[in-house]
Amino acid sequence: MYCASTGMLNQKENNMNAPYNSRDVGVAYLLALLFGFFGAHRFYLGRPGTAVLMIILTITVYGMIIIAIWWLIDLFLIPGWVREFNYGQ
Repeated sequence: MYCASTGMLNQKENNMNAPYNSRDVGVAYLLALLFGFFGAHRFYLGRPGTAVLMIILTITVYGMIIIAIWWLIDLFLIPGWVREFNYGQ
């Protein structure tokens, strides 16, 4: 339902617009925090190519340094990826 004072949709109605196979930001962050160095959050959000690359890089010492930086950047990008996955924006 639309709220005139804030100009926003009610959260319940907003969730009804999400597709059936939508993804959740909380789950994506949980996967990133627990298994982020292996690209679990990227698999979850439909990015298997870069997820496999993260797994391969995790095997090497230099790759671990790269993955650590990559993982930190991913933490900021996750909300946009979830929005893109759910709504195609």
